[in-house]
Amino acid sequence: MVTESEKKTFILCNTLFGLVSGLGFIGGALNGLHGIYKYFATILNGEESTMVMVPTYLFLFTGIFMISTVILGCYGAHKGNWYLLSLVFAMGLTLMPQLAAVTLLTNYDYRDFVHNAMNRSLNNYYNLNSTSYNESVKFWDYLQPNMECCGIDNYINWRNASQAPAVSFIPESCCKPSLDHDDDVTNCTRFITNGNLEDAALVEKFIYVDGCTGEYFGYYAIDLLAFYAIFMACFQVVGIVYACCLVIGLRADYRRLEPQIN
Repeated sequence: MVTESEKKTFILCNTLFGLVSGLGFIGGALNGLHGIYKYFATILNGEESTMVMVPTYLFLFTGIFMISTVILGCYGAHKGNWYLLSLVFAMGLTLMPQLAAVTLLTNYDYRDFVHNAMNRSLNNYYNLNSTSYNESVKFWDYLQPNMECCGIDNYINWRNASQAPAVSFIPESCCKPSLDHDDDVTNCTRFITNGNLEDAALVEKFIYVDGCTGEYFGYYAIDLLAFYAIFMACFQVVGIVYACCLVIGLRADYRRLEPQIN
C-alpha cells in the first residue's frame, strides 16, 4: 500500500531534481545561443549555423521535457493516478537516455563546425580580396579582446594564417590592455617575431596566449553542459524508477479497492 509519506517524498524529490535539471538545461541552452549570436553569427555559413544550433535546441527541448515530466509526475502522485504515472514512466525511460546521448554526440559536431568556421575566418583576416575579409576582421577583433584570447588553439596560429605579413603578423586585438612596458598598446605585436614566437614567457607579457576555442568553450561551459546532460539524466531515471514503484503500489491499491467500489 502506498502511503501519503511516500507520495510526498516522490513529489519533493521529483520536484527538486527535475526542476533543477530542467532549468539547468534551459539556462545552458540560452547561454549557448547567446554565445553563438554574440560571436559567431557573422562567420558561420548556412549549414554550420544550423548544425551548431542543434545541441542548444536539444538542451532547450530536454529542459522543457524534464519540467513537463516533473509536473505530470507530481500531479499523478498527488491524485494517486497510476495511469498518469505510467505515462511519465514510459516517456522518461524511453526518451531521457536518448536525449542525453544525442546531446552529447552532437556536442562534438558543434566543436568541429565552430573550429572550421574559425579556421576559415582566420585565413581570411589578411586576405584583402576575400569577400569575407570585413566579417573576419570584425569577428577576430571583437572575439579576442572580449575572450582575452589569441588565435584558434593559441597565438601561434597567426603565423600560419594565409597571407599573414612577415612582421606584426599577430593582430593588435591580441594585445593586453595593460603592459609591463611604456610602449603604446597598439604597437605590442611588433615585439613578437618568428625568432621569439616560441618564447611564451616573453610573448605573454604583450599578448593573450590562450586559444579562443578553449576560452569560448570554457566560458560558455559547452563541454560541461554535455556531461551535465548525462549526469542529470541519471537522476531523472532514478526518479522514473521511483515513479514505477509508485505505479505498482497504486495499481495494487486500486485492484484491492475495486471489489468494494463495485
